[in-house]
Amino acid sequence: MTAPIIAELVEGHRARFLAGSAGHAEIAARLRTDVLTLSDPSLEPASLTGAQLDDLIAYSGWNVWDMLGARATEGESGLIPRQECEADPAEHCHRCSPSLGEGGV
Repeated sequence: MTAPIIAELVEGHRARFLAGSAGHAEIAARLRTDVLTLSDPSLEPASLTGAQLDDLIAYSGWNVWDMLGARATEGESGLIPRQECEADPAEHCHRCSPSLGEGGV
């Protein structure tokens, strides 16, 4: 029962966003901050601003779905639920670090 649900969600993502490098450029252009640009000065502050955190969450969400969409045809035998195996670590990080969603979001 899970596979059709994931397939529908992946198709919904594909209909809304471009995949791969083109999708990265599209989502990066939507960000309000330069949180994806890493440099020595950008790594000095002890925490992210609310706007930076919002942008990082938006990009991370696109990144997870882009990865799942790219892998959607792998493991079609049903023996390996590939999308679930790769989505679980993202969910685990969210559950173990809820403070990532705090602060002006």
